[in-house]
Amino acid sequence: RLTHTIEVAAVGKKLARMVADYVWDNHIEITDKNAIASIFKCDPTNQSLTKEVFINNVADIVEAACLIHDLGNPPFGHQGEGALSETYDDLANLPEYGETLVRLAKAQPDIFKIEGNAQTLRSIANNKSIDLTYATLAVSIKYPCVYHQGNSIYKKFNVYQSEQELFNKIMINCGIVLLQNHEYARHPLVYLVEAADDICYSLFDFEDFVHLGFVSEEVYCGTLINIILSDQSSVIATKTHGGNLSEKRIHYKQDLYANNQLSFIDIVSKLRSEAIFQMMLNAFDVFQQKYEYIISGIYTIENQLLSNKGKIHGLLDIYATLTQDEQDVDAIDHANQALKKYSVNYGYNNIAVLKNSLGGYEVMSGLLKTYIAALHNLNKLKSQMVLFTIPEMYLSDKLRVVLSKRDAISWVDVLSDEQQIEQIQWLNDYLTGLTDSAALRLFRHMKGYEQITIT
Repeated sequence: RLTHTIEVAAVGKKLARMVADYVWDNHIEITDKNAIASIFKCDPTNQSLTKEVFINNVADIVEAACLIHDLGNPPFGHQGEGALSETYDDLANLPEYGETLVRLAKAQPDIFKIEGNAQTLRSIANNKSIDLTYATLAVSIKYPCVYHQGNSIYKKFNVYQSEQELFNKIMINCGIVLLQNHEYARHPLVYLVEAADDICYSLFDFEDFVHLGFVSEEVYCGTLINIILSDQSSVIATKTHGGNLSEKRIHYKQDLYANNQLSFIDIVSKLRSEAIFQMMLNAFDVFQQKYEYIISGIYTIENQLLSNKGKIHGLLDIYATLTQDEQDVDAIDHANQALKKYSVNYGYNNIAVLKNSLGGYEVMSGLLKTYIAALHNLNKLKSQMVLFTIPEMYLSDKLRVVLSKRDAISWVDVLSDEQQIEQIQWLNDYLTGLTDSAALRLFRHMKGYEQITIT
């Protein structure tokens, strides 16, 4: 997770510098440039210095947003996320918990919907040692909406009800447009964070699958070569011999293997570097083409900022749509889309990966079931031991007192509905804040599969 975060931050910062340079030269009036110079206390006559300060600040914002973009992801990623949400649904259907959980869900529907993006904002909001600007927070909010059951242009939500007040402050102070469906538009720089994330997870996951033996070296090289030479105007394509893309790809591959001293690791490094650069250029090209729509928050199917299903499109999604209109479908299928196809078919659906994912699911589901059972049986010795494994900051003071006396049967007896909702949120904070290894270790200890040696 940390490696991925650093990779995304590096790509995001480079992409942001490209965009900021373009925006300064093409979309900022001289009066605004002077205003920026004044804000940063630059000499207004030294435009090159002001431009560099502007570019650096935009790049810093995007880099910071990239560094925090996965902060709220629970252990085992989307498997852990799904495990917690689905387990809450299962528990709500049980007679011993249903009445309580259904009542709380009616009061605050999102407390049982575990969403890593929303958990990120909540984690930052509740951490007094982190003091980020509204701009940085806005750029980290990929899906600027709260949880609701109606139609949305966003495929996920990024804000829990508990952080809605902070969310509104962020959007208002950054001047973000309120759309007709009463959802906020994205901060324009969100597109860069999203593109950097898409580039890194798709390329590096694919590379991992090669090293694990799930994807062949031949398929890996062919897929990345198709990305690097995805159209005639790509940087590498213009420098490669051949009359059409097919010929250029053949010549590129021949040149790649002509040097017998290159190991496969060297080849991977070269292909990865050039593929990242080409995908960054693709994203940058779309940002330029769609700048007015992105900056104004005008999202329609016609301008490709929405998919045919009415959901928000990322820069690389838009790129695929645009190039599909200009070239044959086969060329696109063997470029960016092939990464997803091969990763799903040979990587994510590999039996070993599925077994690990199932294990992660069971760990998170098992932990949640154990804690919910303990909350409903406070007078049991096991419940006492279970709940005292929760760090003090995530457990109600009232519950701690009651646990020591063992004079209440259920948390419902001692906490109001509002306090129960707060306790659920704290429990979610604790579970989503664990690392994979910490969650697995805790699960093994609770089940008695592993004992701690105390010396």
